[in-house]
Amino acid sequence: MRQQAPHSLLTTATGSSLKTAGTWAYMAPEQKRGEKPDHRADVYALGVLAFHLLTGTYPDAFANQEDALMQLPQQWRSTIQRCLQQNPDLRFPNCDALRQTLHAALQPL
Repeated sequence: MRQQAPHSLLTTATGSSLKTAGTWAYMAPEQKRGEKPDHRADVYALGVLAFHLLTGTYPDAFANQEDALMQLPQQWRSTIQRCLQQNPDLRFPNCDALRQTLHAALQPL
């Protein structure tokens, strides 16, 4: 049975004169709070996508994301966890930095 993203329809969140649209499950925490997102929100969304592809569920379904990621190699776990940081300053600074880390993680394969 295919799991649907929570609030999978286009969702509109309104903050102080800011209107944000997106799929709730993939929205960065700052977007959900109605704050203006930057490029690090894309890093968060890619982390959600990777989490979903590798575990079959979404990060919000787990109180402890570590439990869902345990079967993955450590490099992959730490990469996904960094993408999913609540604080944008703790995420990868951009998608190129994420790409480089993923490329390095795939080398042993």
